Amino acid sequence: MNEEELITRLETELKAIPNQTARQLARTIGAPKTVLNPILYRIEKFVQDDSKRPLWRIKDCPESK
Repeated sequence: MNEEELITRLETELKAIPNQTARQLARTIGAPKTVLNPILYRIEKFVQDDSKRPLWRIKDCPESK
């Protein structure tokens, strides 16, 4: 799975179920967390809360507030 496909899968998963950890996303998507983390931190549309294990959501997504 290339990076573009991973970004699309992350968007789809976080729109359906916002506020997930990178570990949860990795299990659902079937990609290693070490591959997903750099994408989550680099792409501005993904935002995290300030908890010890960040929960990720889509920026300004009404369902995730």
